[in-house]
Formats: sequence, C-alpha cells, structure tokens
Amino acid sequence: MTTEQLAYLAGLFDGEGSVGLYVNNPKATDHHSIVLRVSVSNTDRGVLEWAKATVGSGSIRQKEDSQHTRKTAWVWSLCSCQAVDFLEHILPWLHIKTAQVEVVLALSAYGQRVGMRQGTKPSSELQDLRRWAAHQVKLLKYAA
Repeated sequence: MTTEQLAYLAGLFDGEGSVGLYVNNPKATDHHSIVLRVSVSNTDRGVLEWAKATVGSGSIRQKEDSQHTRKTAWVWSLCSCQAVDFLEHILPWLHIKTAQVEVVLALSAYGQRVGMRQGTKPSSELQDLRRWAAHQVKLLKYAA
C-alpha cells in the first residue's frame, strides 16, 4: 500500500471505524478467548470495496436497520490477524483512535511473545490482561 492509501484508510477508520475486543464464551469458568474486530461503516459501498481491495482482506455486509428509517449502510470488517496487520499499517496516521489501537497492538504483541496458540488455555495472567485490554478499549471508545 502506498503512503497516500494508508493515510486515507487511517482517516476513514478514524472517522467511520471502530475497534473492539469481544469476549468469546464469557460464561466459561476456566478460560475464554478474546476476538479482535475492526470495522468501518459507510453508506457508500464503493469506498468499502476499495478499502477491502487495497488491504486485501476483510468482508463486507449490509448493516441492519430494523426500522428502515436510514439509508442503506455497509460494514467492512476485519478480525484477528488481519485486523492486527491493518492496525499496524495505519497507526502512524491515526489521530482519534490511536490510544485504542495501541492497547490492542500491545495485547497482540504480548500474546505473540508468550507463544499463545489457538486452542490452548491461556494463563490466568493473560486472561486478566485480555479482560483489562477489552475494558480499556471500551473506556477509550466512549471517552473520545
């Protein structure tokens, strides 16, 4: 991706995007996993198709409007490793969501350092860190 494309994607994400760490299986007593999801919503599907093609990953779906009172909107989403890769690339150009992204990337880097593998039980330390990170991202989202 070019510098201009990365800057545009960062602006699009800053203005129309969201980042979240979502607990998967929150009722499990022994462990749970955290799912990272990054999304950008827009009524112009074309700009999301461009973003998907430029980044080379993600999926686009129509956003639900149960009351049918709004213009049709679309959501481009990236999860897990694809989301981390995207966030690492656009971080230098972010302004609004910088703190949220830094928390997510720090959690990802920690998980890689301790050698977390999908399907393995995380340590209690990592579980606590995941819960803290999810809480921080949520706090930062509403503080912005």
